[in-house]
Amino acid sequence: MIDIDHSVTIDRPLEEVWDFVSDPANNPQWQSGVEQSDQSPIGPIGVGTRVRIVRRFMGQRMEVVFETTEFEPHEKFAFKSLSGPLDVSGSLAVAATDAGTEVTYRGTGKATGVLGLGETIIAGLVNKQISDDLKALKGLLESG
Repeated sequence: MIDIDHSVTIDRPLEEVWDFVSDPANNPQWQSGVEQSDQSPIGPIGVGTRVRIVRRFMGQRMEVVFETTEFEPHEKFAFKSLSGPLDVSGSLAVAATDAGTEVTYRGTGKATGVLGLGETIIAGLVNKQISDDLKALKGLLESG
């Protein structure tokens, strides 16, 4: 099992952070390896919206489709994978703090297929990637 729980505080207003992280078109700017990210249907995101992400992970091209399972504007969105080599569900939440906006990414997953053989290694790589991605998000948003 892969467990993910990472947070970062970004010195920016909650609305600004939310608007950026809740737009799938921004994923390539802060998520490492993401080459393409698009949503269906086009328009405001809500429960049932699907996001297709094409990324490089461990040198391999992967395509994953996620479905939004919960969406509370300026607070949280949750998702689950519908395809891809990892069976993942998770959430991204934002909360105002005295220091700015805390962004918390939580999730669980299970490697499937051949990746399942190295799930412990995959778990470490995924956790490092999420931590690094949140640091990149912080740097990007704080730099203006």
